[in-house]
Formats: sequence, C-alpha cells, structure tokens
Amino acid sequence: MESSRSPSSWSVALITVIPVLLLLILSPWLFSFHHHHHHYPPPQPQPPPLTVGPFIKNTCTNTLYPSLCFHTLSSIPLHHVHDNVTRLHHVLRFAIQKTLIRATKCRSRIAALTLNLQLVTNCIDLLDQTIYELEESMKPPLTYAAIKNLLSAAMTNENTCIEGFSDSTHPQTRRLGRYFQKSLTPIMRMISNCLAIVNHLDTLLGPTATTRLLSHPDHVPSWMTAADRRLMQTPPPPTVVVALDGTGNFTTIGAAVAMAPNRSALRYVIQIKAGVYNENLVIPRQKINIMLVGDGMNSTIITGSRNFVDGYTTFTSATLCMYLFDQFIYLYKNYVCMYFKMFCDKCSCYWE
Repeated sequence: MESSRSPSSWSVALITVIPVLLLLILSPWLFSFHHHHHHYPPPQPQPPPLTVGPFIKNTCTNTLYPSLCFHTLSSIPLHHVHDNVTRLHHVLRFAIQKTLIRATKCRSRIAALTLNLQLVTNCIDLLDQTIYELEESMKPPLTYAAIKNLLSAAMTNENTCIEGFSDSTHPQTRRLGRYFQKSLTPIMRMISNCLAIVNHLDTLLGPTATTRLLSHPDHVPSWMTAADRRLMQTPPPPTVVVALDGTGNFTTIGAAVAMAPNRSALRYVIQIKAGVYNENLVIPRQKINIMLVGDGMNSTIITGSRNFVDGYTTFTSATLCMYLFDQFIYLYKNYVCMYFKMFCDKCSCYWE
C-alpha cells in the first residue's frame, strides 16, 4: 500500500530527527570537555586595585620610592592603633619584615644557581650579612641612630655585590651582574624606604639624647666600660698564645680564633707573638668578645697576599675581616696589618 504521507510530514520528521542525531554524535565530546574542564584550576581572581589609607599615603610620600612603599605597606593592619608614633613604629617593623622576607628569598634563589664563581660567593656572604642586619634592626631596645646604622650597612652590602661585577669584561659575567642588579635593586629600595621611615620618626620626636652618636668627648665609645678601657692600656693575661715557633698553643691566628667559644660572655684574649703571619684571617660573627694582642711594631705582622691580579676580588682580599655586631675588643698594640675589613657595631682598635 503506498504511503499517503505528505511532503510536509517528512519535513517535520527530519527537523525532529536531525537535532537528536547531532546530540548523539556530539555527546561524547561534550562529556569529555566537561570531564577535563572540571580538573582545571579555577582562574585566579584579579587582584583588587591597590588602596592605602591616608596615614600610609602620608608616610610613603616621605620616601624615595613611594609606589614601592604603597605596595609594601598595603596589607598592614593599623585599625587598632590610634597614636601616630606607635603607628609609625608598627609601619617600620612591618616594612623591615617585608624587606627581610624578600632578601631571604633572593638569597635562596642566588644560592640555587650553583655557580662556582667568587663574585657569587661574595654576594651570598653579603646577603647573609644583610639578613643578619635586618634581623638585628628589629631587636629592642635600639636607638634610631643604631637602626639607621644597621639599615645603611644592609643597603651598602647590595651595592658592594653589584659593584663587584663592574670590573669584569667577560660577557657572561656582565650578564650575571645585570641579573644581580635586577634582583638586588628592589631590596635596596625597600631598605631606603625603611630608612626614610626612621628619619620621619626621628623628626617627629625631635633630637634626643638617645639619637646621639655613641661617643664621648674623650673619643671613647659609650658602650665601652671602665674595665674595657683599662684593657686597652694593660691587657689581661692571655687565654691562648699564638707563636710561629711552636712555643704557644697555636701556630696560626686562624686556629686560635676557631677554638674561641661562640657567643662567649667572657673575654677571649689571643696573644700573638712576634713573627710574620701570612694569613687572611676571618673572624665570624659568632666569635664575640675576642681580643687580639700583638708584641710590638714591626714585630707582630699579619700580611695576606691576595690581590686582583691573582683572581681575588677586593672584597675577598682583606688581610683581616671581622663579621661582628656584639661587644668586641680588637687591640692593636704596636700591631701591623695591611688591610682589614670590619662588619661590626662595637669594635675598637688601639695602637701605640
């Protein structure tokens, strides 16, 4: 029997069937897309526009790098603090902490380079010193002058690292120098902003006795006690003796320093007998309260032989290097030293 359906009936049937067929064909692909898309991490939300309160805005206006200052301090909670001086103290501590975090991360990245290059080693040492100085600047009680000294020293370290690459003519070393400059410049600028905040605090409170340089009219540091002053004139009996001929406890000064106790509360007196000591001596920061006593002018001599021609940088060519920030007496008694470098807060040199 011949079908009696009209053409319009076939059109309706096709319109109904085609979408169903398309859905059946595309459904595996749609399921696959949904399945994979489900495992993608959600897109990161756009950071909100940076907003800072009037107090932070006013504080950052006094810095050399206000935009960086705004970003550094944008997340600091100050709603519970109403006194302006207390607020500034909170701001200063927060800014130093942020700088410390950045310096620590930078140090880790540089150490991960695993480059056997003296300039890189120098920069790591300098960053270690910067981290130490930033930590010390947050330890109470400190005068504003002491905080300024620590922050200024920390900023100088980065400059020293960058300048170390300027003498090189090797293209790879020059590229490395640009990398270090890009990495360290933000840290220097953050420290600069911290210094500006300290200066602002100092200005608000006005000149006081606590912001004076730590010195007396007689040129003796105020941290040095009367007993310490007497030590500069008449040294106590030695704790150990260094002598080249083997008649002492050690034949090298470095060995004597290495045996000194760490963070000692007692004075560790090293008497160095007459002789020419061909050493590049480094006194690490944990060796405090050390006193070096020589035998006389042109008798006790420390002479290193490192120089730029032999491949040493100026930073590493020092005959004597001291990394110290606690009380330390260094006695030059008729004592000759070609070139020495000090990273210390309480050091004293004396010679006759």
